[in-house]
Amino acid sequence: MCQLTAQEAEDALQALLNLWRENAAPRKQGAKPELPQACHAKAGELFQRWMHQRSVTQFWERCVRRDVVMSSRWFFWRNVHPQRTTLPSSGHVCAAFHGTWMYALWPIMASGCLLGSFSKDRGHGFWMPGVYCSPYLETALSYGRPHMMFGDGIWCRAVLELRVDLEKRSGRHKKGEQWVFQPGNLEIVGLWLKANAPPSAGEERLNTWDPMLEAVPRGWQRPPPVTNARTPYSAPHPVLKICRVLQRCDLGKR
Repeated sequence: MCQLTAQEAEDALQALLNLWRENAAPRKQGAKPELPQACHAKAGELFQRWMHQRSVTQFWERCVRRDVVMSSRWFFWRNVHPQRTTLPSSGHVCAAFHGTWMYALWPIMASGCLLGSFSKDRGHGFWMPGVYCSPYLETALSYGRPHMMFGDGIWCRAVLELRVDLEKRSGRHKKGEQWVFQPGNLEIVGLWLKANAPPSAGEERLNTWDPMLEAVPRGWQRPPPVTNARTPYSAPHPVLKICRVLQRCDLGKR
C-alpha cells in the first residue's frame, strides 16, 4: 500500500514540471485522429493495472455506473482515500474539474490530495497561488495533457472531479472560466480517464511512457510501463480490418 501525506506528495513532484513541458513540446506535430471505438475498450483495464503497480487500488474504487453517464471513452474511479478532504454539504458547494498530467497521478492518488501552483521555479504557471479548476469539463480536459500511456496508439487524458466551496474561492478568471482554491477548500471526488482523446495541432503531448519522468514517492521503485499487447496497428486488428474492407467497397463503387 502506498499512502502519502500532502508534504510527501509535494516532495515526489519536486521540479518535474519543467521536464514534462520540455518533453511534451509539440515541435510542429499536427493533430492526431481518433481511432475506432473498440481500440480503446481496454483502457480502463490497463489503467487498473497501472494503479495496481503503484499500490493505490484500495484508495480508488472503480465506478462503472458513472461511465455510462458519459460515453465509452470515459472511465471513472471514486476517491475513497482515508486522508481525503471532505467538504460539508451546503448550498455553496458545487462540482468543478481539474486536468492534470499522467506523470503526476501517483502522488495525487497515494495522498488523496491535490497540490496548488505556487512556484514558478518549478514550472508552475499561475497568476494567483492555489489549485486551478473549472466548472466546465471541456476546459479542464484541455489541461489534461494527451499521453500515449500504453504504447498502443491510444491517447489518454486525466481529469479530477472536485467538490469546491464557492464561498472560499480565492480568485476567478473569466477566460475559460477558471477558479482558484486553496488545497484545503476542495475535495477530490474521483478521477476521470478519457481514452482515445488525441491532441490537436500545436497541443502539448507525450508520445511514450518514460518511467524516469514519473513523479515517484520516496522509497518506491519506478514501475515498468504498462503496455497493451494488441495495438490498433497490429495485424489483424478486427475493427481496423472491417474499416479497410468497407473503405475498399466504397472505392469500388466510384
